[in-house]
Amino acid sequence: MDKLLKNIEFELKFNVKESFFAVIPSLALEESRWGKLALAGYGNNKFYNAKNERLSEENIFGEDFLISNEQLNWQLKNETKKIGDYLCYKAIAIEKKMYRGKMKEYPVIAWYCPEISSFFGPIGVAGLPGLILEVNKGNTKYMATKINLNPKKNIKITKLTKGKKITRKKLGEMISEAMGNFKKNKGY
Repeated sequence: MDKLLKNIEFELKFNVKESFFAVIPSLALEESRWGKLALAGYGNNKFYNAKNERLSEENIFGEDFLISNEQLNWQLKNETKKIGDYLCYKAIAIEKKMYRGKMKEYPVIAWYCPEISSFFGPIGVAGLPGLILEVNKGNTKYMATKINLNPKKNIKITKLTKGKKITRKKLGEMISEAMGNFKKNKGY
């Protein structure tokens, strides 16, 4: 299972104004006995960013949602490291999410490259003074393995529109309420 998780590939497409991030479909994962389970945490989730907008499309409890996510408040650090041939700088932010009925704070660590003029990155993370090449959220790391800055054709990004519009906070409250009702009705 760990090997499958490490082999899930994603793609970040971006232009000057917006970005799109999603899982790259893989026949090997889809045909694997454990592949669908490995993808369950990512599913068909998609992420869209523009200058002042962070959206994600997610299927939760069989229903599609178009989630508006808050912008992250980054603290820039002087720590550096190389990712491939690029010198990257560290930034830290706190992401707030509802967990078991309570708002929790989770650290997000990003490594961005000011040499590449873009403020986008993987998994819906954005807002730094350079392309984000690595993001660490909990035990999960998203890292660029291939960078094509001069594509042969223009990158067209389609804004996400599928699903019931909701904020991340409201969705968290709705999930907590549903879990509370489930426990109450089942006697857990």
